[in-house]
Amino acid sequence: MAGKVRCGKGGLGRKGILSKNRIILSSIEVLSQKGWREFCVNDVCDYAGMTRGCIQYYFRKSSDLYFSIVQFLVDEILKEFYEAVTLRRNPENPLHSFLQAYAKLMLRPRNHLLLELKAIAEGNKKNSGNIVGEIAGNIVGEIERLEIGIQKIAEYEFREYGEDLGNSALLFNIFRWSIDGYLLNNRYAGYNVETYEIYNRIIDLIFHHENDSDE
Repeated sequence: MAGKVRCGKGGLGRKGILSKNRIILSSIEVLSQKGWREFCVNDVCDYAGMTRGCIQYYFRKSSDLYFSIVQFLVDEILKEFYEAVTLRRNPENPLHSFLQAYAKLMLRPRNHLLLELKAIAEGNKKNSGNIVGEIAGNIVGEIERLEIGIQKIAEYEFREYGEDLGNSALLFNIFRWSIDGYLLNNRYAGYNVETYEIYNRIIDLIFHHENDSDE
């Protein structure tokens, strides 16, 4: 069996960037299985096949790694949401396509991590004695960047379609908050409920309401 990768000295060239991304992606996989509360750098070492010294070479403190994971996930979700709503447009029902795009992204277990960490960070803002507490403000700021980014993408698309911005944006936000809240409670409580069922129920309620309003 091959030994773990050791990192030598040097700048962040192409190899260094690839190594950093490998650590981040390995961390996300570990987190998807264990969650933030049981996250351990040693597990990342095992998953990535790297020494602890190698990980510390790129991320001197655990809080640096945490924040890099959050940034990576936020950037990834914004990019994929933008691509989903612009490349798969549904002119007949743009709101429905936006809800589908958001749900498909957030139903991925790895993206639940942001919801979980936001709740942990908000509860640790005044506690600088743990890793999350050290960077709680930065974490919450990044997740707010995600929420604002998604909102701006949706509002731009609603304008492009000539949709009623106020009502469409409100329904979109109600859907987002419902899905986010359900996913977070589901993760903490350890329920094994079919999330698509909840998603479909919320969709039905929203569009049933729209149809009633049109009559």
